[in-house]
Amino acid sequence: MSGDRDLFELFAAKRVGDLGRTPPFQRVREGRGAPGRMRAVSPTRLALGAALGLAALVVLLGVLRRDADDGADAIQLALQISGWRSPTDFLLRSMGSEYLTTIPRIGEVTQWYPLDGGVRRAMAAPDRKGSDSL
Repeated sequence: MSGDRDLFELFAAKRVGDLGRTPPFQRVREGRGAPGRMRAVSPTRLALGAALGLAALVVLLGVLRRDADDGADAIQLALQISGWRSPTDFLLRSMGSEYLTTIPRIGEVTQWYPLDGGVRRAMAAPDRKGSDSL
């Protein structure tokens, strides 16, 4: 299988190439990392970045405050959204769906099927399989 061998050789070449760019584990563990990868940030750049971040925050808060109102628009929007009905809502209605929206009245029996008469007859009937053999 030359395809497997070619793949193995390609991965081996990649591994060798990565070794040149990867620092030894002990150096990483000591916190030194790869040489030249990390540059210290100068205090001037750090202060400039903090000032720009603070200015962006002030502008953002100013824009949000200016757009804030008493909430009447949000309430109106919520009322519109809550009153919306899907055009396919009728597909969810099926036979008996009215029972899902009503509360049953406990204590009122509308259809009565006496069961104990059938149970008594079943208990009184002799066993046809020969219960005498038990």
